[in-house]
Amino acid sequence: MPFVASDLPPVWVEAGPTVMHYTPDKIDTSAGMYHVATTSADHGLAAAGGRLRLFVEIDDGWYAGIESDLASFNGPSLTGSWIARGSTMTMDMPTHGTIEQGKLVVGKRVMLGRWALGGELAPGLQVAQYTSLSVPNYVEPWTQSWYVIEAHAVGSVWIADRLSLAVEASADVVHPGRAQLAVMIGGHLDNPFAR
Repeated sequence: MPFVASDLPPVWVEAGPTVMHYTPDKIDTSAGMYHVATTSADHGLAAAGGRLRLFVEIDDGWYAGIESDLASFNGPSLTGSWIARGSTMTMDMPTHGTIEQGKLVVGKRVMLGRWALGGELAPGLQVAQYTSLSVPNYVEPWTQSWYVIEAHAVGSVWIADRLSLAVEASADVVHPGRAQLAVMIGGHLDNPFAR
């Protein structure tokens, strides 16, 4: 019997812009000859970037997949100190950087005509990399990483037979105050209205 596309489980990919809010951990480290530290450890940062998601439906609305984010931010403000000629020198160090996230996702969606509502759970890893223009180029950027367990609420509408528009809001249940919002276009291998 010849193989046809309908023999495959429903598969789809989603991509679009995302914004997130997170609070970095306190930075207190050495970077080259500099000792750098945050002036405030509870300063929330906003980051903006893009998201990519790939899913396969398992059964009866349940699905699983992977999610990846890359975003950029400005901040936090640091103070840098170093010893020169026997004296300790200090300076303000504005920073910028990137934040990357990789997560496994499991969820369930309910179809309501051309609309779909879903809930997801997404454990994974978040890594932030900080760079300051106030230090020489030979000073390597420094990083922070966290594990995350996110709860997602997703709403989708099919704008064509194989094309959807989705909005996702998420919150990290491990680190209160870390939240994210994404708007995504989805491309679907199957046509859910032809089943």
